Amino acid sequence: MERTYPDEFEYLVGTLELIDSELARFGDGMESDEQKLAQERRYMWQELPAASTDWEELSDMSAQLSVLQEQEKRWVEKDRQNAVLLKMRSSPYFGRVDFTEKGSSESEKFYIGLANLMDKRDYRMLVCDWRAPVASLYYDNGRGPTVYECPEGSIEGTVELLRQYRIEDSELKLVIDSDIRLDDTILQDALLASSSEHMRTIVSSIQKEQNSVIRDSGNDMLIVLGPAGSGKTSIALHRIAYLLYRERNNLTSDNILIFSPNDVFCGYISQVIPELGEPSVSQTTFSDLISRYCSVPVGGMFEQSEFLHAPDDRVRFDGIRFKSSGEFVELAKEFISAYLPKFTDVIFGDTTIINAATLKKLYTDDLSHLSLSGRLSKLRELIFHRFGPAEQEFRRALRDEVAAESFDKWQFRTAFKQKYDSKMSDTYAQIAICTELDYVDLYKKFLYFAIPQWSDPTADKTAMLRQADSLAENGRLNFEDGVGVLLLTALSGAVPPPKKIRHIVLDELQDYTAAQHEILSILFKGCSFTMLGDLSQLINPYAGLTDPEEIPPIYSLSRFAIKKLTKSYRSTVEITDFAKKLLTLPEQTEQFERHGEPVKTLLFSSDRERISHIAEELSAHTGGSSVVLTKTVAEARQLYQMLHRKNSDLRLLASDDTVYHTGLWVMPVALAKGLEFDRVILADSSLYESELDRGLLYVACTRAMQSLTVLSTGNHSPLFGGIK
Repeated sequence: MERTYPDEFEYLVGTLELIDSELARFGDGMESDEQKLAQERRYMWQELPAASTDWEELSDMSAQLSVLQEQEKRWVEKDRQNAVLLKMRSSPYFGRVDFTEKGSSESEKFYIGLANLMDKRDYRMLVCDWRAPVASLYYDNGRGPTVYECPEGSIEGTVELLRQYRIEDSELKLVIDSDIRLDDTILQDALLASSSEHMRTIVSSIQKEQNSVIRDSGNDMLIVLGPAGSGKTSIALHRIAYLLYRERNNLTSDNILIFSPNDVFCGYISQVIPELGEPSVSQTTFSDLISRYCSVPVGGMFEQSEFLHAPDDRVRFDGIRFKSSGEFVELAKEFISAYLPKFTDVIFGDTTIINAATLKKLYTDDLSHLSLSGRLSKLRELIFHRFGPAEQEFRRALRDEVAAESFDKWQFRTAFKQKYDSKMSDTYAQIAICTELDYVDLYKKFLYFAIPQWSDPTADKTAMLRQADSLAENGRLNFEDGVGVLLLTALSGAVPPPKKIRHIVLDELQDYTAAQHEILSILFKGCSFTMLGDLSQLINPYAGLTDPEEIPPIYSLSRFAIKKLTKSYRSTVEITDFAKKLLTLPEQTEQFERHGEPVKTLLFSSDRERISHIAEELSAHTGGSSVVLTKTVAEARQLYQMLHRKNSDLRLLASDDTVYHTGLWVMPVALAKGLEFDRVILADSSLYESELDRGLLYVACTRAMQSLTVLSTGNHSPLFGGIK
């Protein structure tokens, strides 16, 4: 390599020398700064108790604390830069663009890498950040005349050279000149790499259609649709890193929130953004969001998915259909708009503080411009304002009465509180009736209102009302009811929006109901959104808004774009072609030409033979990741018990809070969403029988990167269309 490209070898050596000098400078300074910060923290901790009664000293310490916090921010930023340099030490750049600006006679070389690297001696940029405007020349263009956008405007010119590198452990392994980026040799290597316990970055192999998504900055909502393996999630995470770079003066990682399908997936994607040189961002699930605001424990989305694919309660099944519909949201809005609390007279002793008629008039007329929660809050303020003089008079009289009984200090407090609470309890109960809401109870009332109005004539609405009557009797709500409670809470104005959040990333868009979108539109009003989805991977067929154009109006956003990725990179051609048998939507997916072994479809006469074959396949595991996918958690647990005796390396993933690592696994398909594996064994396709199972079966097949084996006892799933 040195003989073939001597200039490139020399450039790499110079770049590595600069990185080493920067690392040495950071290392010396950071160690000293860390010691100073530790001393300052100890001083503050020791001095604060002594200063806690001296206002002047407290003021001084407050100023010192502000200085300390600023120093810590600078130290954290230095630590981040140091981590980026350490990553670049192994592979400082991966591409190069030679560009001649229009009107100039000289070509300028731009090396593209993880972050900017400037030689401060002559202010020469040795490496350009992949997110910089000029880097778009590398991702979007072949050689020839072109234009790229930067803060100064459009720059015209000509791309003279596109060059790609593979640099590993600081050694130049491969150099390729190409008219069209990206060369298949490098992309093939990236795709053939075994799956890891964390999602990989794709910064060195971003394709043109992916780059247009990552760099979109003119829309408040970006909806990205693409087939399995098109890199939707990874692109969204790179988009976050791009936005943090582009908006670095007014956007930080604290301003971004990712909604993932489950906690397993949260862990899987957790390292991508730090690997791109940015601080990690917050992640959550919709189940976590419900739990934050709901007073009753709520089942997760995963549990609902399990139920839908093995329903044993027709009434709940119909309830999920109803609660997933747009009609459910419209009825909820109508209910909240017309809701009138059951007002009562507020009486203290023989005095009426305020009567029910006055409260009703204030609620319906004077305060009608406020939300339901806002109106109740104002009524509570008014009641206590009117009640104040009477309460103060009672408090003075009671104090004199208790004082006359010659109690000691402790006895006086106890006696006063008992008498006060006894006298006030009825009044406080009346105030609570007029101004407080139990949102689970409100939701139950809403169901009594809404179920009879549901337009579906096939549902047993009488049975649904009976089920609503026993809501949360076991101390727990189903996921769909947790969504309903949170919807009413949000529509009532009782959910305070998170103050810091400015951008939301929503993954698995197709699994979100109209009610969930309505909730997010209220909680995160004013935020921008990146949403990702694939209708072919729909697990709850009643959840998805099948027309993405329906989504932006829910959020009252006019600046939006819907972008479609058309190329799949994850699976081999053989696996992708097999999975396409399950698609009912018009298929426009392009496939990266990577071939592998044919999909194996095996039939067995008994479950015993089938399970024995799974054990044999697992025993041949030679590294990377292999998974046995089941339809349900119960099936996964049963298989694990039988197979673990023969293979102690096998692990079970049966809940959405398990940490995923590479190796041998058994798990239900719903928990594998978004993950990818080198080898997939579908435990029993015959269990996927109805149209409800089509999306689940498609998800199972498209998790495989290199090898897919489909097993069945008796017959294969009819959804495959007659495979043998």
